[in-house]
Amino acid sequence: VVSSIVDFAYTFDREGRFTYINQALLDLFPLIREDAVGKTCFELNYPLDLATKLTRQIQTVFETGQIVKDEGPYTSAAGTTGYYEYIFVPVFNTEGQVEIVAGSTRDISERYAMEEQLREANTRREATLNTGEVGTWTWNIPADQVVADKNLARFFGVSEEDAQGGPIAHYIDAVYPDDRERISATIQTALEKQESYEAQYRLGKKDGAVRWVIARGFPEYDPEGKPVALHGVALDITELKKREAEIHALNHRLRRAVAETHHRVKNNLQVVAAIIEMQVL
Repeated sequence: VVSSIVDFAYTFDREGRFTYINQALLDLFPLIREDAVGKTCFELNYPLDLATKLTRQIQTVFETGQIVKDEGPYTSAAGTTGYYEYIFVPVFNTEGQVEIVAGSTRDISERYAMEEQLREANTRREATLNTGEVGTWTWNIPADQVVADKNLARFFGVSEEDAQGGPIAHYIDAVYPDDRERISATIQTALEKQESYEAQYRLGKKDGAVRWVIARGFPEYDPEGKPVALHGVALDITELKKREAEIHALNHRLRRAVAETHHRVKNNLQVVAAIIEMQVL
């Protein structure tokens, strides 16, 4: 039964010798069972630092009766390199003493690669955030004239003429249809409450590519409290949104991989421990 498990399953005695090794781990070495059982990690040519760590962890389980979990890289004698997650659990005898340490190891190289991709994606996200282009504008409310710099004009796709005094409607029209009502309401609320605002919204048409911006507006009032201008800045965060979508997808895949690992390792250990307990008892 245990030899049919695709993950590694094995047991150790108090001297750190393998007392059982399933076929999956034998294939990694590669060795036949007779040449592996009864030997320690040192004798099976594990890297010295890894053999030392594993032996110490096995003894910790024997001494404390506590589970030990860890992970790390391993390169077999055949040159197979991977990243593995493992767990050592105690199996108790009728007197409550740890009789054997059972273990299960799973190759999580794919998951580890995803974690590396996630770290790289987060790094790219931070770099994107720090290098995004910024546009500025001022809206003269009574005259309904918007003066924008070249970056903002390019974000909104307005003409050079509009950038030097075009109406606000030309800018609202550039907003993605589903976001127009929301951004118009946000601006109106900010003017009525005499407070600044911040909003994320899309630019473009439903049948074309869209760009994302995050904008902040700062209203200005006359002595009577009437809004006379709205000053603002906008940051193009289109690439940032792409990075966030990439990170979200990687996180989803990673959560599934972690859940699958934990489920399979738990099942493996239940099988191994049950068989050993039957023998011990």
